[in-house]
Amino acid sequence: MAGTVRGAGGQPLAGAPVRVTGQPWLALSGTDGSYRLIAPTGSVQLAATDVGTGNSDFVEATVTDPASRVAINFSTVPRGPRVLSVSPVGGAINVPPVTPIIVTFSKPVNPATLVSGGIRLLAGTNPVPVAGALTLNLRNTIATLLPNNPLEFGITHTLVLSSNITDLNGLALEGPRQFTFETSKNVVRTELIKQLGNTQGGLPFTMVFNRAGNVAARKMGQLLPAELEVWSVALGIGITAAVGLFFGLYPALQAARLDPIEALRRE
Repeated sequence: MAGTVRGAGGQPLAGAPVRVTGQPWLALSGTDGSYRLIAPTGSVQLAATDVGTGNSDFVEATVTDPASRVAINFSTVPRGPRVLSVSPVGGAINVPPVTPIIVTFSKPVNPATLVSGGIRLLAGTNPVPVAGALTLNLRNTIATLLPNNPLEFGITHTLVLSSNITDLNGLALEGPRQFTFETSKNVVRTELIKQLGNTQGGLPFTMVFNRAGNVAARKMGQLLPAELEVWSVALGIGITAAVGLFFGLYPALQAARLDPIEALRRE
């Protein structure tokens, strides 16, 4: 990637950081505003920032040939905020039903523009609003939506950001404003089924494991009966009594054989 970074007045901007969003690579523009930066193949988002004013410019680009140069020029005129990242990411699947929705903005936003539906979470193809609590960090750059209840299993959810969201100067939100993800299924689709023989007739029963780790063991719609044999009860009592008698009587007999004077002297 190569090009020129210009300021709000159209002049070449020196020392402006240019980066690929979500990647660790960064370059600083030269005295003439020019820069060179490596980028991965595929769709990427580049950003250049005027460190003096804090204004940033974002450009979407597609890199098809890593050996060829893609020309991208920036103009850091005042612009509205953009969504830098969302969690869960757009298009995510198997999202846990208990998860916060986190939106990171490119610059501080006006908190007043987030109230009354600034950020909404909708569930299902026939959108149903998901109730939750919305908070904003001290820098006004990260908004967190925490649903009041666990999200429904196996449902597509859509995160919608209002076009009324602005920065502290009143500039409107730019870029994508909708993101979707899908929650995980309620139970494991491939249920673990074991056929086990019963001592009474050899009828099988089924064990089903769900995500919570619960195990339901049922046979013919009824819980498996538990049986306790008399001999096992007698054996347990006998072993317990023998252990108690041995470790109780043996030390007592040993102590009784000691001479009292000798025992006191040793103490």
